[in-house]
Formats: sequence, structure tokens, C-alpha cells
Amino acid sequence: MITTLNTDRLILRQWQNKDYAPFAQMSADDNVMRYFPNILTRADSDALADKAKGLIAEKGWGFWAVELKASGEFIGFIGLHSQEDGISCTPFIEVGWRLAQQHWGKGYALKDPLINPPAHSHIFSAVGQK
Repeated sequence: MITTLNTDRLILRQWQNKDYAPFAQMSADDNVMRYFPNILTRADSDALADKAKGLIAEKGWGFWAVELKASGEFIGFIGLHSQEDGISCTPFIEVGWRLAQQHWGKGYALKDPLINPPAHSHIFSAVGQK
């Protein structure tokens, strides 16, 4: 089950082919990737988007592609990821996001998805069914 979540300003949805180029551009931006080990090549960025897409198809939740409801512009990803291994404190559910820099500071990453009641309800009930 793939769910699309709507907030007042955003659509959180499954990844589409048209998202890959702007995601690669964002993942090659030094400021966006400041707290990551390195910027991503196009191939690495595409592989990450493919992984996110596959996990959403499998679980019904994950790092959803995000678009602005008003314009349809892809602005990054927001969502949850189940960390199972590779980190000392696993397992846990990670809250994550990566947004194009021009969309920082607008409350998109946490405020919209977590305060919106239908999105909030779906996210936490889906994770509970993990």
C-alpha cells in the first residue's frame, strides 16, 4: 500500500522519475550535504532515490518525495526510515529530511507532516505495524 499524504502546503508521495534530476542537484550541493560525509554523485543520488522508492513500495512509508502543493515543485524528501544495523543504538526509527536550500526555514520538514492530523496518524500507525 503506497499512501500519499497531504498537508496544507505539501504533498508527500512516492518518488517519480521527474524527481531524480532535482534530487541529484540537491545532493551535490555543499550546503545541503554539510552534515553528511560527502556530496553524492548522480549515480549515488539515483541509487538513494531508488532505495527510498523501494522501501515505500514495500512498507507503505519511508522517505517520501515532497512537492509544494501550490506549484507541484519537487523540494526534497521527508519521512521515516527504519535503521536496523550499522549504528550502535539500532534498531530505531529515524526522522529524516533533505530539502533544497531555498526551502529551508519554512517549517516544511517537521511542522507540516507531524502536526497535520491525517499525516501524523498515518505515519505513526504505519510505523506501529512495522
